[in-house]
Amino acid sequence: MRYPISKQHRALIFWSLFVLNGVIMYWMSGPLTTPAAPLGIVSLELAGTPANARTIIDSWDAAARAHAVFSVRLDYLYLLTYSTVMSIGCMWAASQVREHKWLARIGLYLAWLQWLAALLDAIENVGLLQMLAGDTMQPWPLIAQWFAMPKFALLALGLAYIFLIGGSLWLRNRLSKAPAQPVTTLLNDL
Repeated sequence: MRYPISKQHRALIFWSLFVLNGVIMYWMSGPLTTPAAPLGIVSLELAGTPANARTIIDSWDAAARAHAVFSVRLDYLYLLTYSTVMSIGCMWAASQVREHKWLARIGLYLAWLQWLAALLDAIENVGLLQMLAGDTMQPWPLIAQWFAMPKFALLALGLAYIFLIGGSLWLRNRLSKAPAQPVTTLLNDL
């Protein structure tokens, strides 16, 4: 299974999208945290029932609801950027353990699965937009929940892989007291 982003372009794509992620996250942040929605829009993603969805949406004033719609629409761009950043991160981690073929293969699979997470997010967003338009009846709360949960699981697996590999490399460098790799070397390994 060949990875679609060439090694020579990964660092540029990774850092460009990483910065863009920060900008998008800033635009998406807003007044969505309430006692009924302690996790903001994520509370609506996981509501699961019409009653929970209605309670969450009713806890937002008109401005917050408008912001929620804006955020979900903007998420269609964000899901492309975060999934690609995560995918490249998994490939970087896999490249660091290429001598352990099975561990590197896990990274390759996780890299591809980050884009599956984005597809799940896109479908989840359909449910969110329907609920925000006033239709909190089934199947929309369940669609949002059923697609959000595996999305979060895939992203968590990708993050865990990146941080476990990265952490083990850092620890190995610390324990061996070897000089740290220059930042340019690490960036080129993306």
